[in-house]
Amino acid sequence: MATLILAEQHQGQLKAGTANVVMAARELAQPIELLLIGPGAAAAAEQAAALAGVERVLVAETAEFCAPETQAELIAGLVGRHPGQLLAEASIQGRSILPRVAALLDVGMIAEVIAINQDAEAPITQVADYTLVADLFEALPALERAL
Repeated sequence: MATLILAEQHQGQLKAGTANVVMAARELAQPIELLLIGPGAAAAAEQAAALAGVERVLVAETAEFCAPETQAELIAGLVGRHPGQLLAEASIQGRSILPRVAALLDVGMIAEVIAINQDAEAPITQVADYTLVADLFEALPALERAL
């Protein structure tokens, strides 16, 4: 199982938020793959590959994948063949595409996660409105069933 991250770029420059998502994904202790979509994606691939923990970078640079609907179809196809976690920054792109992917795959989605941590005493648990300290691979299926 791998963690696929929808990486964001603009005109060939990787957006800073992608590094934050990669840093959080490292807590899952799974292989990390990044997907860059759209014009300029190939130029941003080198920056993406240099992020600590990234094992593979996938690039879809054709004009065919400019619309959120076609991006969601591409991502759903990737995730459907290789189940795992799909993460994205809580940006306009992430908020637009991830619900579409969840609908295509008929799975639940958890939004606005601000930290991934296995320590019940971590500082984030003192200030967060909601915290869940559990094994991710046990908790997520239970949460999805409850939704």
